Amino acid sequence: MKKKMLMGIGNEMNGDDAIGVLVARGLKEKLSDWEIIDAGTMPENYTSKIELLKPDILVMVDGIDKEGLMPGDVKIVTKDMLNNLTLSTHSIPLSLLYNYLSQFVPKIIIIGIKIKEHNPYTPCTLPVDKITEKVLKLIIDSKLD
Repeated sequence: MKKKMLMGIGNEMNGDDAIGVLVARGLKEKLSDWEIIDAGTMPENYTSKIELLKPDILVMVDGIDKEGLMPGDVKIVTKDMLNNLTLSTHSIPLSLLYNYLSQFVPKIIIIGIKIKEHNPYTPCTLPVDKITEKVLKLIIDSKLD
C-alpha cells in the first residue's frame, strides 16, 4: 500500500491565503488513509517528518495568485509554473521546498487554489467547503487515493 501525505500551506491571518490549511483540515476525515499536515506558514518545519515517513506521494495545497484564473479555481501547479507564482507568504518559496523534498518523495503534486484577497487580519473569503470538495475530486480523479 502506498504511503500518501497531504500538506496544507497558508497563513490564517491573511485572508484567502488560509485556504491551503483550511482545505487540509477539511480533508482529514475524507482521506483517512492519508497523513495530513497543517503546515501553516512554515512548511519547511515538516521536512524532517516527510523525510522520515518517506511517502510515495506528497500533495501540497496552497493559495496562489495566478493570472487567468478566477478566485476559487483549483489547478495542479507544474514544476515550471512554480517560479512564476507571485504570492509567497511563507518562509521559503514553494519551488525551493519542492526541489528539496523531491530528493525523498518520488511523486510531488502541488494543488494551487486561486485567491482573491490576502490582506492581513482578514478572514478567508473563499467557499472552503466547495473548494475542499474540488480538491478531493482532483485527488480521486488523478487516482492518487
